Amino acid sequence: MKKNFLVRLFVLAASTLLYTGAFSQLSTKSAFSGAIASSDKMALESLKAVNAKMHNHFSKNFKNATDIRIHPEADHTQISFKENGSANSVQYNKKGKWQYSLRTYDESKLSDNLRNDVETAYPGFKVFGFVNEVDVLDKTATLVMIENKDTWKRIRIVDNEISVYEEYRKSK
Repeated sequence: MKKNFLVRLFVLAASTLLYTGAFSQLSTKSAFSGAIASSDKMALESLKAVNAKMHNHFSKNFKNATDIRIHPEADHTQISFKENGSANSVQYNKKGKWQYSLRTYDESKLSDNLRNDVETAYPGFKVFGFVNEVDVLDKTATLVMIENKDTWKRIRIVDNEISVYEEYRKSK
């Protein structure tokens, strides 16, 4: 089970890097907020028509979702959206059961406690860039980028355990 979770976590984290909306502007204010609200309502209605279970879960768990985009596939449905200034993606299987969620946000929104834990565990490194949170089953993994003058590292935090997920040397 643990190996299965780690494999899923790896795949999901890697897909986060490819998630096209992750590095877009994360502003929720728009001159077209009325049109966006109408578009979001239409997206939710189409989701309800496709699968009531999926609609109910999404509506209950992502109440503040905006800019909702539904991407149906043969074996699952991917929904991308923004919520509270974060880019998000959630996946449901073809029966409407939630499989995982991804959140991407700027490092400035990382909690002070988590930032302190990471920077204490890796002295001389500072948090930078974007933070990715992956929810699978009953676990949340947080991926945080840190750097010093020579190295970048992506740190993984699961169950208050901090480990290096990726490491890169900067070119000189």
